[in-house]
Amino acid sequence: MESVGTVLETPARVLDAARAQRAVADQAEARILALACDWADLHPASPGEADAFDDPHLPAVAWDAPAEFALAIGTTHDAGARLIHQALELRHRLPRLWARTMAAGTPHGLQSWRARRIAEHTIAHPDDVATHLDATLAPLAHQVGPVTTHRLLHETLTRLHPVQSVAEHDQAMNTRHATIRPLPQPTGMAYLEATGDLKDFLDLNHTLATIAAILATQGNTAPLDVRRSQALGILADPHHAAHLLTTTPGALTTTDSDSGRRPRLRKQLVLYVHLSHTALANPRSGAGALGRLENLSLPVLSTQIRDWCSRTDTHLTVQPVIDLNDHLAVDRYEIPERLHEQTTLREVHCAFPRCTRPARTCDHDHTAPHAQGGRTCTCNLAPLCRRHHRLKTHTRWTYTTPTPGTHHWTTPHGHTYLTNPTGTHTTTQPPPAPPPRGCWHPDG
Repeated sequence: MESVGTVLETPARVLDAARAQRAVADQAEARILALACDWADLHPASPGEADAFDDPHLPAVAWDAPAEFALAIGTTHDAGARLIHQALELRHRLPRLWARTMAAGTPHGLQSWRARRIAEHTIAHPDDVATHLDATLAPLAHQVGPVTTHRLLHETLTRLHPVQSVAEHDQAMNTRHATIRPLPQPTGMAYLEATGDLKDFLDLNHTLATIAAILATQGNTAPLDVRRSQALGILADPHHAAHLLTTTPGALTTTDSDSGRRPRLRKQLVLYVHLSHTALANPRSGAGALGRLENLSLPVLSTQIRDWCSRTDTHLTVQPVIDLNDHLAVDRYEIPERLHEQTTLREVHCAFPRCTRPARTCDHDHTAPHAQGGRTCTCNLAPLCRRHHRLKTHTRWTYTTPTPGTHHWTTPHGHTYLTNPTGTHTTTQPPPAPPPRGCWHPDG
């Protein structure tokens, strides 16, 4: 083990030392979680005594127990109590995640902070929800972020408790509000807080962006955020807003009223929704009652999607279904829309290790370069965000594609990673030899 401050003369030794220190730290953090459970076991709540966590799913802990443990590990009382609560949640209700956490520092271990973050989401939810998330997330927990965890939690709640989820949705719709609070400083500024229907807010966001762009064409040099705020003020004067939106070329996507054709509604809705047939036929059933709003990476109740699609004030664009198992190919460099869309739907996000930028915002890269004979086809395309596209093109990062959607990356210093639909995995396997032209299909 290298001592602190030792100068390591090669990049390989620096990386090896960093990995070793990371493993030691992970093992220590896991041990603290185990000790937190031991402390809770030694301090059960007596009959009639207050429970430190008031959690019916876990053993009762004496109300005053967390304070001393928190001091021992150098945290506040609240932080120490949260750690004990999360540790108990992991041990008692998330056994698969707990086992991986106790193996921290090994190739199959899980860092404590990741396990604790998942436990924080499952606390107080029904046992079947915790069990399902434990089984779903345990294999992937080393690469799942808070947004994904939160989304999976709500998907699970909706699937396992559909009636409750629909009721919560209906109740939430009754809490919509728009509140204006003046800021305490004498600046004449105020704060706007609002909750509402997602579709309405997407429409509002589009209108704010449109007016902000119009202001820029009129010589307004304020930053974009300032112009968006000014757009809200313009919307407060409907006549002014209507004048801007109807007299600025291209501001409204409508047809010419003199042509005799029906004008298109300005409010547009283009949703990339993945929805099962069951959800469409039985929107309030337990199975498949949830759709995925891909362009926002959000789960949405099928009843909400049906409501959006039934509105008469919105022009709805329905994207055609694309079979992700089809092999598409063209004999040119340019990627046609259908092939581009297939790659986007298949990959979801950037193919670089641990990158989560949505595929819909990425470049589409020829894994085997087209200039070197690479084919423009399903097998030989991958989404790369601009940063990682440049990294692959201009540095010594390389990758091959064993199968569509799976990518084998090699770093400049020879380390290898595998990315696939389940995330990023460290691997010691050498990269597979690419097929001719980057295409695995028989007709390639």
